[in-house]
Amino acid sequence: MLEEDDDENAKIPAAASISNVDDVDAAANALSLVLSKSDFGMMSVLGQFNQGFIITRLGQELFIVDQHAADEKRNFEELQTNAVISSQSLLKPQPLKLSAAEEHLAMEHADTFARNGFGVKIDESAEPGHRVKLVSQPYVDHVMFNMTDLIEIIEQLNSGAPAGSVRCARARKMFASRACRMSTMIGDPLNMQNMRKIVTSLGRLDNPWNCPHGRPTVRHLANIANVTSTQAGRDVQKQAVDEGWQPEPTKARYRCRPLSLKGSLSHC
Repeated sequence: MLEEDDDENAKIPAAASISNVDDVDAAANALSLVLSKSDFGMMSVLGQFNQGFIITRLGQELFIVDQHAADEKRNFEELQTNAVISSQSLLKPQPLKLSAAEEHLAMEHADTFARNGFGVKIDESAEPGHRVKLVSQPYVDHVMFNMTDLIEIIEQLNSGAPAGSVRCARARKMFASRACRMSTMIGDPLNMQNMRKIVTSLGRLDNPWNCPHGRPTVRHLANIANVTSTQAGRDVQKQAVDEGWQPEPTKARYRCRPLSLKGSLSHC
């Protein structure tokens, strides 16, 4: 989407920059105007900064990618799409009190319910309103999902949401936690191959702009013309720190915590 001879002042909205760390929606909208998903595959990886961020270049623009947030979002979307939630069988099938429309949805999308851990038994010969019974419920980490979660799934289907993306809030929270734990952490040194993998994976995501906990995955850092001198580079770094991309000093690997730009760039 960006061209090398574009006027930088006309291309990068302020909401897309590192100065915006609070307004996630504005940042997502601004970044989607600046970057297309294919741009992530065209970015040149310059190196790792502070063992937490990946500095990339696209045309004349520099971008900063949070290695944990970006990897977490990839893992989260994979879990959202592919994970099948385990379930526990009920001692006795439980009739579901559904409207005619809800019952039709449940019969039509029995596989979606099963993927979410709700096993249903369908008896098409029964009276309308009594054709669907619940035979198993999701049971994960010693927590049993309930009818509120089932109704949320029905409401999403009724609103026209793609069946493959339907998950209740409890499941999304569980996936976000799992994705966080299994992802590259802040403090992990990365080689060039791993950095490229994280950056290019953003181009395959439905929503690449922030992790499920709201942490930004990518922001515009600077135009290359503004960082051609040592002093200009220091000014950009100072701006990033002043704008809140700064963590509490720690040697430990950590996940979704405040960010930092204190450190040095390593060319792996």
